Amino acid sequence: MIGKKEKIILSIFLGVIVITMALFSFEKFPQGKIAFGVKIANINVGGKAPKEVESIIKNKVDEFNEKTILLILKTNEDKKYGAAIKINQLKPKYQISTTVKEAFSLGKEKSFLKNLKEKLMALLGKRNVPLKIEISEEELDNFLTLKFGKFENPPINSEVIFNEKTLKFTI
Repeated sequence: MIGKKEKIILSIFLGVIVITMALFSFEKFPQGKIAFGVKIANINVGGKAPKEVESIIKNKVDEFNEKTILLILKTNEDKKYGAAIKINQLKPKYQISTTVKEAFSLGKEKSFLKNLKEKLMALLGKRNVPLKIEISEEELDNFLTLKFGKFENPPINSEVIFNEKTLKFTI
């Protein structure tokens, strides 16, 4: 017959074994896939292979490019003027591969405990990798000039003054 003390020791021993196995499994899986719970631009990509994620992100980017941004200018007289532009007119360049690599590396490139922490944070919804994007500044500038350029007031009779004490320029 097993006594109370032996049952407690056995329970603790079994608990340690179960926790150790769970931690080991959590560390080793998913191999070749992004850690569970990781998101890219709020899209859950956890547990998926990088190629699959790239395809998912490309589809979302295609949808996003068709959306329209409404820019509103509020004047000093509280008048509002708006102009809309499709995102694809800004010639966006998405760094999908770089972003997917960053998401894939979460929980894989550090020490056991740091990797474990990253994976737990991902499971708790705390790992959202932003999708890197660049837009054409020239296209945006041309659009803003075309739609809102009439509101720009260049300075009249202005001169540049250098303050020697503060080492600042003012107009």
